[in-house]
Amino acid sequence: LVLGLCALIAIGILRGQAARGDDAPLGRAPALMGLFALYIITLPVVGFDVGSAVFVAAALLVEGERRPVQLLVVPAVFAVLATLSFRALVPYPIPTLLL
Repeated sequence: LVLGLCALIAIGILRGQAARGDDAPLGRAPALMGLFALYIITLPVVGFDVGSAVFVAAALLVEGERRPVQLLVVPAVFAVLATLSFRALVPYPIPTLLL
Protein backbone atom coordinates (compact mmCIF):
# COMPACT_ATOMS: atom_id res chain seq x y z
CA LEU A 1 0.00 0.00 0.00
CA VAL A 2 2.77 2.43 0.93
CA LEU A 3 4.75 1.65 -2.22
CA GLY A 4 1.63 2.16 -4.31
CA LEU A 5 0.99 5.55 -2.71
CA CYS A 6 4.63 6.53 -3.26
CA ALA A 7 4.31 5.54 -6.92
CA LEU A 8 1.19 7.70 -7.31
CA ILE A 9 2.94 10.67 -5.73
CA ALA A 10 5.99 10.17 -7.96
CA ILE A 11 3.79 10.02 -11.07
CA GLY A 12 2.04 13.24 -10.00
CA ILE A 13 5.38 14.98 -9.49
CA LEU A 14 6.72 13.79 -12.83
CA ARG A 15 3.59 15.06 -14.58
CA GLY A 16 3.98 18.45 -12.92
CA GLN A 17 0.96 18.13 -10.66
CA ALA A 18 2.90 18.65 -7.45
CA ALA A 19 1.36 20.63 -4.62
CA ARG A 20 0.79 24.21 -5.61
CA GLY A 21 1.38 27.14 -3.31
CA ASP A 22 4.90 26.33 -2.15
CA ASP A 23 7.44 28.72 -3.59
CA ALA A 24 10.43 26.84 -2.22
CA PRO A 25 11.20 23.43 -3.75
CA LEU A 26 11.14 21.75 -0.34
CA GLY A 27 8.15 23.65 1.01
CA ARG A 28 7.62 23.29 4.74
CA ALA A 29 9.39 19.94 5.05
CA PRO A 30 12.58 21.30 6.71
CA ALA A 31 10.53 23.08 9.37
CA LEU A 32 8.50 19.95 10.06
CA MET A 33 11.65 17.81 10.24
CA GLY A 34 13.17 20.27 12.72
CA LEU A 35 9.99 20.20 14.80
CA PHE A 36 10.03 16.41 14.81
CA ALA A 37 13.68 16.33 15.90
CA LEU A 38 12.91 18.77 18.71
CA TYR A 39 9.91 16.64 19.68
CA ILE A 40 12.03 13.50 19.96
CA ILE A 41 14.79 15.27 21.91
CA THR A 42 12.39 16.82 24.43
CA LEU A 43 10.20 13.74 25.06
CA PRO A 44 12.15 12.59 28.16
CA VAL A 45 11.85 16.08 29.66
CA VAL A 46 8.23 17.10 28.93
CA GLY A 47 6.69 13.65 28.59
CA PHE A 48 4.87 11.95 25.75
CA ASP A 49 1.51 13.59 26.43
CA VAL A 50 2.60 17.23 26.56
CA GLY A 51 5.27 16.75 23.89
CA SER A 52 2.76 15.24 21.48
CA ALA A 53 0.25 18.04 22.03
CA VAL A 54 2.88 20.75 21.52
CA PHE A 55 4.28 19.02 18.43
CA VAL A 56 0.87 18.65 16.79
CA ALA A 57 -0.02 22.28 17.56
CA ALA A 58 3.31 23.51 16.15
CA ALA A 59 2.92 21.33 13.04
CA LEU A 60 -0.57 22.72 12.48
CA LEU A 61 0.85 26.24 12.74
CA VAL A 62 3.58 25.45 10.24
CA GLU A 63 0.96 24.02 7.87
CA GLY A 64 -1.03 27.25 8.06
CA GLU A 65 -3.78 26.54 10.58
CA ARG A 66 -4.76 29.71 12.42
CA ARG A 67 -8.14 28.90 14.03
CA PRO A 68 -7.67 28.86 17.82
CA VAL A 69 -10.17 26.08 18.49
CA GLN A 70 -8.40 23.70 16.10
CA LEU A 71 -5.01 24.69 17.51
CA LEU A 72 -6.14 23.79 21.02
CA VAL A 73 -8.65 20.94 20.66
CA VAL A 74 -7.03 18.79 17.96
CA PRO A 75 -3.60 18.54 19.66
CA ALA A 76 -5.17 17.86 23.07
CA VAL A 77 -7.46 15.11 21.78
CA PHE A 78 -4.62 13.56 19.76
CA ALA A 79 -2.25 13.62 22.75
CA VAL A 80 -4.79 11.98 25.07
CA LEU A 81 -5.75 9.28 22.57
CA ALA A 82 -2.14 8.57 21.55
CA THR A 83 -0.91 8.43 25.15
CA LEU A 84 -3.68 6.12 26.31
CA SER A 85 -3.27 3.90 23.24
CA PHE A 86 0.48 3.58 23.63
CA ARG A 87 0.11 2.95 27.35
CA ALA A 88 -2.25 0.07 26.57
CA LEU A 89 -0.10 -1.37 23.75
CA VAL A 90 3.50 -0.90 24.88
CA PRO A 91 4.72 -3.20 27.68
CA TYR A 92 7.03 -0.65 29.31
CA PRO A 93 6.15 2.69 30.96
CA ILE A 94 6.01 5.80 28.79
CA PRO A 95 7.20 9.03 30.44
CA THR A 96 4.26 11.44 30.75
CA LEU A 97 3.74 14.73 32.52
CA LEU A 98 -0.04 14.95 32.98
CA LEU A 99 -1.58 11.59 32.13
